Amino acid sequence: MTQPTATKASPTPGPVPAVAGQKRKRPAEKKYYAVKVGKEPGVYDTWDQCLAQVTGQKGASCRLGMLVASFTS
Repeated sequence: MTQPTATKASPTPGPVPAVAGQKRKRPAEKKYYAVKVGKEPGVYDTWDQCLAQVTGQKGASCRLGMLVASFTS
C-alpha cells in the first residue's frame, strides 16, 4: 500500500523591482557649513563661502552639517 505524498505549494515571489540589481537611492540631503569662530560667524551654503570666513583667522572653526529637520517659528 502506498501513502499519498503531500505536495507543497511553491512560495509566491515578492514584488520584482523595475531594474534588477539596482539600489534605491535616497534623495540628497542639503549640506550646510557653520562658522563658529571667524570673520563673520554664521551658516553658509557652500564650502567656499565658509572657507572665506575662516581663512587668515587665528583659531577659526568651520564645520559641515546636515539639515535634520525644518523648524518653524
